[in-house]
Amino acid sequence: MLYKVNRIFKSIQGEGLLTGIPCVFIRFGECNMNCNFCDTDFKQFTLMSADEIVKTVLSFELPHVVFTGGEPLLFDLFILIQKLSSIDRWFHLETNGTIFCEYVTMFDYISLSPKVGVKNIKLDYCDCLKILYPYINKEITADNFKDFPTSARVLQPINNKVSKEIINELYRLKRWQLGLQIHKIIGVE
Repeated sequence: MLYKVNRIFKSIQGEGLLTGIPCVFIRFGECNMNCNFCDTDFKQFTLMSADEIVKTVLSFELPHVVFTGGEPLLFDLFILIQKLSSIDRWFHLETNGTIFCEYVTMFDYISLSPKVGVKNIKLDYCDCLKILYPYINKEITADNFKDFPTSARVLQPINNKVSKEIINELYRLKRWQLGLQIHKIIGVE
């Protein structure tokens, strides 16, 4: 099986609860959403085998591996995760949650950033729920996801633009925290 890989690189995790952790990112090409605010050119990719991906990940010598996209669950990651598991890595999935994954428990950490309403999410839980602000539509709001099973709830301003409105929304919500894209602030990918 060949995977469409946009890029494999090392960086500092810049979003969510794991901000600041050095990671290897596997950014997959393709996405099943067409968000006009997306900052990734996921249509650019190279075809790579699982062995090629593993070899590249190993070259960075970092234990934390982030599967991101595009949408990583468009690809069958089971074999890739098995190969990486044999070399003792920690797996973090960043997903929009619209694709069912029977092996989701193989991930150590799941970050969900929904782009559709809660009834269309195929996950039963996540470790970090990240909602973009201003809300991208009336179905994807903090209120609509208030009962989704998660350990943390993050309201993240689109393009890192912190406004009085998002601060007031955080005060209103109480159980949510502000999430910034720290990697953009410190100047890394």
